[in-house]
Amino acid sequence: PPGGQRPNSRSTSKNAVNPFRFRGCVNRLTALPEGRCYIAAIRQDIQTQEAAMKITKLTTFIMHVPVTKNIIGDSTHSITHWGMPGVMIETDTGLVGYGYTGTHADITTDRLITTIIQDVFGPMLIGEDASEVRYLHRKMSRSSTNIWVGRGGLMQMALSAIDIALWDLKAKMVEQPLWKVFGGSKNTRI
Repeated sequence: PPGGQRPNSRSTSKNAVNPFRFRGCVNRLTALPEGRCYIAAIRQDIQTQEAAMKITKLTTFIMHVPVTKNIIGDSTHSITHWGMPGVMIETDTGLVGYGYTGTHADITTDRLITTIIQDVFGPMLIGEDASEVRYLHRKMSRSSTNIWVGRGGLMQMALSAIDIALWDLKAKMVEQPLWKVFGGSKNTRI
């Protein structure tokens, strides 16, 4: 609209600052006159690419891996293996994301985690857009099962494995390493 004002704007002054005018402008994008950004088309292209990646199948797994020097321990526990219950999330594009969580290789606990992944969260994920990682995380963590059973412990471990697999899928979809998807730089010095 002329003058940068939106229809039904509450502002009465033509020079009033609209706090939403610069939302989405990033230094690598070109800001257009009156603070508008050329970002809508870019977001649309990304959404078009991502919309095609529907979750079709979840397969759980359990791995027990020997620890270095055959044992890790403290004053109350010792373990000889590290457990990794996890999930493979398959999509209609053929991409597969892998995620796992870590345990003390107790097979009973590991089976509980994979059962939660498969039976509690699995039905919530089938048919969903795998690129919507934050939405799916919110959907799972706010589910009635998660709220009533509890948001910690085994439920959180299962959710974490799924979350890692979804981020793995997102990085594979855009053909970038995950650190780049998160905005990292290999040239950053600490």
